[in-house]
Amino acid sequence: MEIRAYQALYRDKNRNVLKDKERERKFGISKIEYAKMFHSQNGVCAICSNPETATRKSVIKALAVDHDHNTGKVRGLLCSECNIGIGKLKENRNNFLSAIEYLDYHSNKEKVVTDFVVLQKEKQNVRY
Repeated sequence: MEIRAYQALYRDKNRNVLKDKERERKFGISKIEYAKMFHSQNGVCAICSNPETATRKSVIKALAVDHDHNTGKVRGLLCSECNIGIGKLKENRNNFLSAIEYLDYHSNKEKVVTDFVVLQKEKQNVRY
């Protein structure tokens, strides 16, 4: 058997073990710790409360381990969409608040979220 074919077969057969090892190497959490987080979140994203829907090779992906890029501290498990969203907004709280205000401004719906954000900013004396 050709080496590349063997490697591909090995990866396919051992995909879960390899994912667990990679998760532990990158984020410092074991398979058991991941499972505890998953169950504590009821198997859904910590932000949108939906299960993961993204697929790879026709298989639903695992929830992504979200972590603070400055400290490395694991925060929770996110679906691909929310994980990408946090990254696109540069994990910057003010970017998120501005995005909420922007959406509220251009929405015909009640601006309940903006009122909440304003109250939170006043509590923390955050201005932007």
